[in-house]
Amino acid sequence: ERIPEELSQSLVFSNLILGWDSEVGAYVSKGISSLLSVGGHPISKKMKTYILLQKKRSGDAVDIYLEASRNRWFYFSYANEYMTVLSSDEEFNQTIEEMRGSKRKKGRYEFFLASPSKKNTFVRRFEERWGGQE
Repeated sequence: ERIPEELSQSLVFSNLILGWDSEVGAYVSKGISSLLSVGGHPISKKMKTYILLQKKRSGDAVDIYLEASRNRWFYFSYANEYMTVLSSDEEFNQTIEEMRGSKRKKGRYEFFLASPSKKNTFVRRFEERWGGQE
């Protein structure tokens, strides 16, 4: 199917409910949502979703954890024009790791492979504070 231009963003979700947590100053989403598309490519897959959107003095920060199954997940973390990513898919990780120089840049953004401990810390802290999947 063709994705309309206005929906051909990096990640497009449906059934995503964001709630405000005034204590940490962030929008939070947890539960099952549908990932409609990635970069304009149709996906239409329901999955466990943890999202934390924060506005900080240093700039906006976004953490997204998507889990299609226990062994199939993706983690994205963005802050200060740097995106780190990690997946259970080793081919995906290797592709990111092998990119050099300008290939790591998309517009004004630059991306790198995240450490497993960064992903694990995000998921653990998220579940401790807001609970797991609903």
